[in-house]
Order: sequence, then structure tokens, then C-alpha cells
Amino acid sequence: MAWHRPRWNSENRTVFNDRATENWRALIREAARPAMVGHPLMTGKIMLSVAAFFRMPKSWPSWRVRLHMQRREPYPSTPDLDNIFKAAKDSLKSLIFQDDKLVCCYGLSGKWYAWPDEPERVDFILEEFEPLLRAKPAGALTAPTIDNDLFAPLAAPRAPRKDTVIDAMRKALEGAP
Repeated sequence: MAWHRPRWNSENRTVFNDRATENWRALIREAARPAMVGHPLMTGKIMLSVAAFFRMPKSWPSWRVRLHMQRREPYPSTPDLDNIFKAAKDSLKSLIFQDDKLVCCYGLSGKWYAWPDEPERVDFILEEFEPLLRAKPAGALTAPTIDNDLFAPLAAPRAPRKDTVIDAMRKALEGAP
């Protein structure tokens, strides 16, 4: 279930969300509540990462399931990743952070098919965000400098190969260095 746009009821002039969206938000909040016991709300800039895992279709032939067992395939269907982000930010507001405007960037995120024995799930990771760009002192006429290698591919003459990016995402999900 992903985020759905709130609707306007012209008869009684109210805004409402559909029941499925509200149920999903409540599920996210209940899963996050125990992790926040004894912790204050996050007040700084936040980086939000999402890893969503969905079931393989039952219609897949056995050869495709075996192929998937060799390498995890991306999940190309709904819900859209940006709608998962919206639902997470709306659900976690005032539980983990004061306002969803504190989420200033998204970390490594994606949607994949789950392994056959793995349940469907969505993992959220929220981290205090350290800016990657450091501005020069006031009055300086030069552009900001890059402190981190994260943007190095943007400065390179060619973009990284697609399989390199996918391998990096796989390693991050598996916890490899």
C-alpha cells in the first residue's frame, strides 16, 4: 500500500484520506513507536532511506524463481518509490521528527522482489544528515566545494555504468563493506 492523495468532500467541505492509506500509516506508526521509546524527536536535517521487498508473482515459472534466487531482481510495479517515501514521511511526522520538511534528502533506496521464504516488508532508515557541500566563507565568490566522494561521478566526464550502481546497492543492502 502506498500514499494516496487526500480527497476533498464538497458536501461537508472536509479533506479525507481513504481507509487503506490510513491503515498503512497506522501500521508504520505502530512499528516505529517502540524504537522511539525514551528518545527525543529528531530536530536536525534527516536523510531517509527505504528498502521495500514485495512477493514474487505466483505465476512465475520455476526457472525464473531459480534465476531470481541467484540475483535479487528490482520490483518494477506499483507502489511507486516516491509514494512510499510520502507515506513514510506523513506517518512518522510528530513520532520521529517534528515536521517532514526536516527530511532533506533520500539515501540509498529501492524496491525488490523478496526471496520466496521472506515476508513482504518495507524498511525505513532515518539518519541525521551531514551536509555534503561546504560553502565558502561569506563574501567568497567561488562555488561550494564537494567534501564527499558521493558526487564524484557527477564531476566525471562519464556517468558510472548501470551495473556498478546496482552492485553498490546490493552490497549496501547485504551490509558488505
